[in-house]
Amino acid sequence: MKLYLIITSVICLIMVLFPLCCVTLSKNTAEDFEQTTVNITETKVTDSITVFMVSDEKIENMSVTDYLIGAVAAEMPASFHSEALKAQAVACYSYMLWLKENADNPNYDITSDPSKHQGCLSDEEMKEKWGDKYDSYRKKIEDAVSAVYGEYLTYDSEVILALFHAISPGRTQDSEGVWDTPLPYIKSQSAPGDTLSPDFDSEATVSCEEIREIFHISDDVKDSELIDIFAMSDSTYASEITVGKKSVTARELASALSLKSPYFTAEYKQSSYIFKVKGYGHGLGMSQYSADYMARQGSSYKEILLHFYEKCEIEAEGGSAKAP
Repeated sequence: MKLYLIITSVICLIMVLFPLCCVTLSKNTAEDFEQTTVNITETKVTDSITVFMVSDEKIENMSVTDYLIGAVAAEMPASFHSEALKAQAVACYSYMLWLKENADNPNYDITSDPSKHQGCLSDEEMKEKWGDKYDSYRKKIEDAVSAVYGEYLTYDSEVILALFHAISPGRTQDSEGVWDTPLPYIKSQSAPGDTLSPDFDSEATVSCEEIREIFHISDDVKDSELIDIFAMSDSTYASEITVGKKSVTARELASALSLKSPYFTAEYKQSSYIFKVKGYGHGLGMSQYSADYMARQGSSYKEILLHFYEKCEIEAEGGSAKAP
């Protein structure tokens, strides 16, 4: 009888305590899940960027991976060597990080307008650009982005403004003398292969009438005296110019007249000026054509990047340095 009472008491105790244990376990599990959800959400926020897409004039919140695929697709030909595409992906990511830290618009981190920040193509724009090569080109860029995802360039432990351009005028240019505050890592470097590009040389003829209209120059200035190049840079291209009586930079003139680069000579002939232009783009930072050339000669993406960005390091998310 005593044994029966003891057994009955133990069973009753178990029946009371077991539901309490279940409630406690369920509560802890819910809290753990809630905490996990918060962490995942935070990760997604960290791994995203707000982009003003000029193609449809909308602000989009996209993953960094999708952004980098779109940026590399916009900024470098998909036909380039995979090591050049990797170098471009690291440069685009570094540029993106720099802009996130130095945002110039409160509504978004970056714009897809290449004249302001760096380009970024939507999936529809990639299909239109590549046609029947869309699948292979997108896969090629996806692989390049995946291979270097999270890697970025630093100078003195700070992420850099990784400038790049299509083709240099024979050498990349030093930022000193171009910008009011020079960038210590944007120095003149050799650009092997650029002179071999079929787009290295270009020529543009602009009438004096058009120049007068653009710069609002009166008729008292002779046509033959409209443009005066009175100082030359080390690379023998215009660095200081007067148009009429106005002092302008080579970059301002190139932009106004839609020249392919600010590295040119100008010759007056029959009521027009003939501009002979070298390169394509501003000439600062990494030359994309040379990056492809170097890759085809056996250079890795790290060697390409460390050639064009002087005294920089390649780091990865988490702070671990990547050896060249």
